[in-house]
Amino acid sequence: MESAVIVPVLQADGLLRPWRPRWQPAAPVGIPAHVTLAYPFLPADELGTAALSGLSAVFGAQPPFSVSLGGVGRRPGIVYLEVDPAEQLVALAAQVHAAFPASRSEWGGPERPLVPHVTALRSDDDEALDAAASALAVRLPLACRLAEVWLVQATGDTRAWLVGEGTGERWTLRMRFGLGLSRY
Repeated sequence: MESAVIVPVLQADGLLRPWRPRWQPAAPVGIPAHVTLAYPFLPADELGTAALSGLSAVFGAQPPFSVSLGGVGRRPGIVYLEVDPAEQLVALAAQVHAAFPASRSEWGGPERPLVPHVTALRSDDDEALDAAASALAVRLPLACRLAEVWLVQATGDTRAWLVGEGTGERWTLRMRFGLGLSRY
């Protein structure tokens, strides 16, 4: 079972929720709109007290902060919301990467820094994505307060999260870490 470290962006969740059943039917159950800091993170059997303490130390040192979702970006098959400023999220991803060098995360280290974004929609229909991107753009900018980080764990087909395929994919919340708060 895989895990991920994400920053929920609940203000964006409300904006994107109406779009997801039509354009992202394979969106993972249990995952709100978010910025991913580390994926894949650690296997579930390695998420013991030491890992939770390490994550708590990283996130406890970072107070809550605000960002703006100010623009819409496009890549093949994806519409995403641009995060500004991105520096604090990039720094958090780098700190997670440094604290957990055994993590299998695909980004966050010096060779492949995180480019913070909120994935909005996935589809093979470029025309539909262009229309959706235009419709979302008029609802921006959106001010967002980021106050916690979630450690989530897969309970199903995890690759569906990345490629938008598969069914029955579910993620469960393993732990919430309040920014600026230390638990362990």
